Amino acid sequence: MDTMMPTFDPEIRRVADRMLISPRKIDGYTGVFATEVLPGEPGKKPVKITLIDAKTKEEIPDSPLYVDAALVCTGRVPNTDKMGLDSMGIE
Repeated sequence: MDTMMPTFDPEIRRVADRMLISPRKIDGYTGVFATEVLPGEPGKKPVKITLIDAKTKEEIPDSPLYVDAALVCTGRVPNTDKMGLDSMGIE
């Protein structure tokens, strides 16, 4: 994917970028896969993330990244199977 939040409405993406990402020192990567994420220890050891290009499958020049924290977006699926919505007449 070449944009952050590609399945979201474009206006929502713009607002999220303007309010959540741009005001902060956050680096975002699109069009890549994380092939390895090694947990860190707060204040002692950073998180290590190895990234590859989604098209070429080659490691990107910035890889590996060493960061304080990482947010990895993997997609979303409703988690409603065990909620009993059918018994309440909700489709």
